[in-house]
Amino acid sequence: TMVATGGGPTHYRFCAPGPEKSLDGLGMLYRAGVRMIDMEMVQFHPTGLIVPGSVVAGSLMEEGLRGSGAYLLNALGERYMIRYDPEKKERATRDVVSRSSYLEMMAGRGFEHGGVHLVASHLGAKFVEKNFPGMCERCSIFSYDLARKPVPVCPTAHYMMGGSVIDKKCYTSLEGLFCAGEDSGGTHGANRLGGNGIADSCVFGRLAGKAMAEYLGKGMAIPEADGAQVKRLIAEYGKPFDRDKGPAHFEVRDRLRELNWDKVGIVRSKKGLTEAIEEIESLSREAGRVRLEGPVTYNMAWNEWINLLNMLDVSKMVAHSATHREETRGAHAREDFPDQDDKNGLFNIFLTKGENGQPVIQKQPSDLKYMKPEDLVNA
Repeated sequence: TMVATGGGPTHYRFCAPGPEKSLDGLGMLYRAGVRMIDMEMVQFHPTGLIVPGSVVAGSLMEEGLRGSGAYLLNALGERYMIRYDPEKKERATRDVVSRSSYLEMMAGRGFEHGGVHLVASHLGAKFVEKNFPGMCERCSIFSYDLARKPVPVCPTAHYMMGGSVIDKKCYTSLEGLFCAGEDSGGTHGANRLGGNGIADSCVFGRLAGKAMAEYLGKGMAIPEADGAQVKRLIAEYGKPFDRDKGPAHFEVRDRLRELNWDKVGIVRSKKGLTEAIEEIESLSREAGRVRLEGPVTYNMAWNEWINLLNMLDVSKMVAHSATHREETRGAHAREDFPDQDDKNGLFNIFLTKGENGQPVIQKQPSDLKYMKPEDLVNA
């Protein structure tokens, strides 16, 4: 079996992936008992389009805009990246720009729409329309004029850098189970570079395919499906149809997204993470009481409820892992530990599902066999 569902952190208020991305692969891996790595590392893209009430809210405004000279403004009209990174400004890494924008918003310097402004008009309308036609078209759909006026944006959840532990042949910790792409972890460390997600999928997807053929070539048989397990899962996932009353799953999902945004998002703290873990458990209990109706065939509400269960499991993994990294590194930022700590922080966080359903955490020193931190400083 191979898991390669594409991840997709749609469990936040603002998220870049489409609605069909629901963290289902990561949820399945966790429930199956697979060993996971670095689940605290959730990447936020700095510029997601703000579209109130739309499912496309959070869709990306490409980084080439900032690379070409577009800048960010807060509600006071300040180009605030000069304050956070005077040298690179808007061209700083994703984690720095996202964190800076978030802090501006939390400090009350965001606009009424909840975010900041991306400005490209000073580059000239002809230049913007010629070089960024797709971005201009995307904005025009929602009555924004990228080439001539500021566009509302905010950081948006973009990519899961944590996932299943894999080796160079994409073997997971379970016999016969392979994983590739965003469902796997460890490939990108704490801060994926732009473009490397596609490279990850192509490279490790091919390696996984070759490894699976090799595995079967050794005479390993494909086991028959466990009929009793299938019936048990059907009964378990069909329970919402048997209830006369229960909470609305969309309302539970929206509360989960707000919770993750506020307490397990771009900037975290021990207090917020502790509260989040308790609240995620409460939301999980509510999700277990949801009532559904209608046929089981093509029932989108049923699909969304199952998606919610995956979001809850992944939210639990992210929050628990984040409590154990008491420093700021890459996409993981702690308000109470604002500095990167190479003396104590060069470790990976491994996680499995315990017998009580809760994550079991194990920290191990990172195997830096290719390059050390001092090599980076001197490079």
